[in-house]
Amino acid sequence: MLGGMIRTGILFYRDACSYRFVIYIFAVEVIHDACRAKDRDFPVWIKINSSDEEEGGFTVEEFLEDAVELSKLGIDAIEISGEQWSAHKPSGRAYYKEPAEKLAALVQTPVILTGGLRTLDDISDIYEHSNIEFFGFARPFMMNTDFVKELEAQVK
Repeated sequence: MLGGMIRTGILFYRDACSYRFVIYIFAVEVIHDACRAKDRDFPVWIKINSSDEEEGGFTVEEFLEDAVELSKLGIDAIEISGEQWSAHKPSGRAYYKEPAEKLAALVQTPVILTGGLRTLDDISDIYEHSNIEFFGFARPFMMNTDFVKELEAQVK
């Protein structure tokens, strides 16, 4: 089933004027089918950029509209990231906090914030003062094999 959808998406893209539209339609079809799978025993979530972070590109407002619609499909979680993560300074924190907080206030679906989270302090205030329930980490695990131990030590 998925292979056929991928081929359909690729063929559709050749005739479409909007790459974003094709990906969105593809995601909606996959999520719709997965959420309604009989005897589903697996979570369904999407990782989506909160914007293109470029002038004239995909905006936070468009992201919020799309994410709300995806939530209505019954998705289990929405993970928030961004397009230009490499442009952020290593000292920056919680790059996509604002759009994630906006989305978490609009939907009942759990929101996962990722990007620029390095310490327990980075997530504590967000967790305590917003509807964001989960946090994703990537670079800290790649850069530091003791990352989990360091987080645990911050709790004690």
